[in-house]
Amino acid sequence: MATAKVPGLLPWQVLFLACAGGAWAIHDPFTGFGAASLAALCNLIAGRKSPRVFIFALAALTGFAYAWLRLPHAPEIPAWIDQRPRGVLAGQVASVEEKPGNRLEVLLESPEFRFPSGETGPIPGDLVWTWQDPTFRPVPGSRVEVAARPHATGGFDNPGGTDWAWRWRIRGVFFRAFSLGAKGAAVAAQADATPLERWRTGLRDAILRGAGGGSPGGMVLGLTTGERFAIAPADLDRVRRASLSHLLAVSGMNLAAVVAMGWGLAWLAGLAWPGVYLRLPRPKLAVAAGFPLVACYLWLGRFEPSLMRAALMFAAWGVLVWLGRPRVLLDGLFFALAAMFAWDPLCVFDVGLQLSAAAVCGLVLLLPLAEPVFTWLGKAGPRRIAVVPLGWLLVTLAAQLSVLPIQFSVFGEASPHLYLNLLWAPLVDWAAQPLAYLGALTVTWWPGLGDPLLSWSARVCEILLESLKYMDARGWLAVFPVQRPWQPEVLGYAVLLGGLAWIRGLPNRHRAAWLALGLALLIAPPLYRAWDLSSDRVRLTVLDVGQGQSVLLEAPGGRRYLVDGGGTLSGSFDLGRSVLSPALTWGRPPAVEGIVMSHPDRDHTGGFVYLLNTYRVGFLAGNGELPKAEDFNTALHASGLTPRAWRAGECIELQPDLFLEVLHPAEGYHRNGNDASLVLRVVWHGRGLAMLPGDAGKDALIPLGGSGRDMAADVLVTPHHGSKSALAPGFYRSVGATWALISCGRGNTFGFPAPDVVQTLAQSGAATLSTAYAGAITATWESPDGPPVVRTMH
Repeated sequence: MATAKVPGLLPWQVLFLACAGGAWAIHDPFTGFGAASLAALCNLIAGRKSPRVFIFALAALTGFAYAWLRLPHAPEIPAWIDQRPRGVLAGQVASVEEKPGNRLEVLLESPEFRFPSGETGPIPGDLVWTWQDPTFRPVPGSRVEVAARPHATGGFDNPGGTDWAWRWRIRGVFFRAFSLGAKGAAVAAQADATPLERWRTGLRDAILRGAGGGSPGGMVLGLTTGERFAIAPADLDRVRRASLSHLLAVSGMNLAAVVAMGWGLAWLAGLAWPGVYLRLPRPKLAVAAGFPLVACYLWLGRFEPSLMRAALMFAAWGVLVWLGRPRVLLDGLFFALAAMFAWDPLCVFDVGLQLSAAAVCGLVLLLPLAEPVFTWLGKAGPRRIAVVPLGWLLVTLAAQLSVLPIQFSVFGEASPHLYLNLLWAPLVDWAAQPLAYLGALTVTWWPGLGDPLLSWSARVCEILLESLKYMDARGWLAVFPVQRPWQPEVLGYAVLLGGLAWIRGLPNRHRAAWLALGLALLIAPPLYRAWDLSSDRVRLTVLDVGQGQSVLLEAPGGRRYLVDGGGTLSGSFDLGRSVLSPALTWGRPPAVEGIVMSHPDRDHTGGFVYLLNTYRVGFLAGNGELPKAEDFNTALHASGLTPRAWRAGECIELQPDLFLEVLHPAEGYHRNGNDASLVLRVVWHGRGLAMLPGDAGKDALIPLGGSGRDMAADVLVTPHHGSKSALAPGFYRSVGATWALISCGRGNTFGFPAPDVVQTLAQSGAATLSTAYAGAITATWESPDGPPVVRTMH
């Protein structure tokens, strides 16, 4: 049985891919121009002589230039920003977004800062103000004032990690501020909400009221508008781990339901006035009825990129319907993407749009492969019953397979619970969502009908959330970190996915070349990593974990040990999941040979919770004290590890000729806290490579410096983030490091590193680098007798 043939790409569509690759190159030149070259190469393999190769190069350069021109210019950061002075931040509200966990994200234009002296200075660029537990909701156009310490965007700059500064830059935002509750927040000049904004707010409140509030009501609101702020963070996390987050994302599925209402209106019009079809055929009438509904939903969904993509596809198909021409799904997708690119070329970096477009591509490329099965099932007999569930399963699989590399690259986790879509996706899409839409349409002008509809929708959502809660309590919703692919592997996956649809019609030689290209892109990175890890070298990386510390030690052969794991006091930000894991899984499996805690403070151990819950960990060691945090102890119990207590005089063999010498604390040491931190020395073939003193203060370090034992090391990870409390000149001299690496957050309120520490380190002959400005800092020893090669992210 022959399968349906997927139409090939038109010349302009292939050139558009090259143009989009050029736009991507403004941030990642290797991947962007590589993708453009790949489009040209696949075009040649397909046997097409047009467009010519130089046209592809021109398209890529055009995309690069256009994106570069549209990229917001990065202003110079004022020196006072990094001093984090107390004062009053003021600015005009441009937009307000509700976030889960009772947070507002307020974008301020033309922000200013008033110092305690009364002097006011401008902040060069837009600022986003995160307000936890707000006492009111600012209206766009209002001028607000808040007591806050503004700081530059960015941070957590690690190899393979998220570039936070870039994510904000493409939105024109370069500064951030945070405040809690009613502390110093006030409206300096209240603006009146526009009638449309008042209507949107009133509709949102009416939906929540009709749905009964709580997480079920918040989920009903999410189904209609995509806003998730009213869903409890714990419930939202369970939905994510159940692989059901897509149900709450405004996308083509939502718009399809709105378009279906247009078809329903056309059908009702035919019942009321059958002769209308003589004047306007039902398909055209449905398009005419659907356009205003789509426009309203776009506005309600705040013109999210994935929603815009679906709306533009509907517009393209609507035009073709009116012209009486056939509709091709892939043509509609490319039209939508090209229109969005023309409006804003930086949309290529929007993750939601990437996932949305990839899912549609998966449906276009993979579903035709299953047509013989549907043809066989559709014949007479009881097997017809299997068409609907099988179709739903294949649609889900096709969409999930197509977005897999993006999910792995961006989120770094895999959920084995795709099967839940077979039950809940149909119930939500065919019951909860239609009820929510009908309720939203009627709740403001006919509450007697709208409220029950919303309540019934909320009931379906409540059953879903309660079932997930039940599963989670029994450990059935676990997700797993995965090895995050390098960009060539993502491109290779895309080539092979396209090959499933297009290469069947190619000559054998061309088909083999296409497959060889995709496989080469998939296989080359793992082969390179295997070769790279086989080298005989030692690498030490001070990861950028903000105001905390985490040091990754890589032994010859690639075995990894993590000394400290960073951490924050935030209840909503998991540093282990969002910062440590992306750095550790970039091209590597989620495993470490050992975890070492210098001491139990949260800024050194908070990130270990995620790793203990999800990673393969060889051993856990520390100074004998354990964190008292409940989440850490729960994770420790789940890991099954028994912590080891190290004492001065021990020499831990990591592998032949590579050791961790424990210099402090000695058995019976009378202090605890920072001064009881493990002080470790990395020794390779008898040579001291690095000194890791944790947060040990001068009372612990000064005696070590005068002990007369061999303390020499090339690299000193500066104790206690460069605090003056750890200023120990004798210790610095005894180490004799050529590099002093400081782990601290940019503009931290503690003033780390202290100027006296930096000056004393320089006097001892050490060049200083800080993660606050350099990002992750890596020192590599290619041989036991060679000097370290030090590289930074910036």
